[in-house]
Amino acid sequence: MVIMHPTLASIFKGKDDLYPSALEGKYSRVFNNIMKYWGTPKCDEYLEELIVDKRGGRQGVSADVAGDIVRLSKVHQRLLEVRAAQLAPKGDPWKNEDVRRRLSNEQIEYSMAGFWQAVETGNDRALKIFLQIVGVKPDEKDALGAPALIKAAMFKRKAVAAMLLESGADANLTNAQGLTALHWAAFKGFADIVELLLGKGANAGVKGGPGVTPLMQAAMNGHGAICSQLLAKGANVNEPDNDGMTALHKAVSDGHPEVVRVLVAAGAEREAKSTTGATPLSIAERRKNAEVLAALGG
Repeated sequence: MVIMHPTLASIFKGKDDLYPSALEGKYSRVFNNIMKYWGTPKCDEYLEELIVDKRGGRQGVSADVAGDIVRLSKVHQRLLEVRAAQLAPKGDPWKNEDVRRRLSNEQIEYSMAGFWQAVETGNDRALKIFLQIVGVKPDEKDALGAPALIKAAMFKRKAVAAMLLESGADANLTNAQGLTALHWAAFKGFADIVELLLGKGANAGVKGGPGVTPLMQAAMNGHGAICSQLLAKGANVNEPDNDGMTALHKAVSDGHPEVVRVLVAAGAEREAKSTTGATPLSIAERRKNAEVLAALGG
């Protein structure tokens, strides 16, 4: 039976295997500091410093001690979240001094501007406070009509995107131009975010704006691996935009032979005509791009 510190006894009751015995036994001074600060924002700061040190390669910290520190940090964050929720004035989630202090520690403003700052900078700790305590909706849109998930995709904030999706964000929500987060992730070449979105139900063949698909966005920017991801999830390789241009037209126009090969292998039609009568083959011939012509088989 593990003899537990009184501060943690109720938390780890019946969970001896989760109690930070390694930390307490090997680093008593550090453990006692955590207990001294427990339940205060100072404890969050102290634990975060320890985690950063550990990730930075602190010598002599074993895996069991590192695990204890990370576990205590998560437990403590949850404790402060529950406490903040209990202290929040009814009817006004924007007047919570504990939340204000915690966001200040993250250098995030206690406002909707702060929410967008957390999304864009990838501060998932602050974002969690806004979503779970303040009650900001995960599908919140900015002044220009861009949902938080699209902003996360644009700025390559995978942890933020994952948290928004877990909180109920619609993976297919569009901005004012009719584009989704998947359009942006494909356009930017962020394969890990594309994978995340597809795994959470994003439509691989969604059309937005002037009829463009994520496959077209990836193709025009030379992201062959992302084209393969989208095709594997059912994207139509021959889908045209409003001008009759397919992903292959765009890959050829922008000179991406590696993408052309991916699309041709998936059944892309090299004689598909746009509204002006242009085909991928005619575009390649006009531009005299030998690599693209070879990829087309022409």
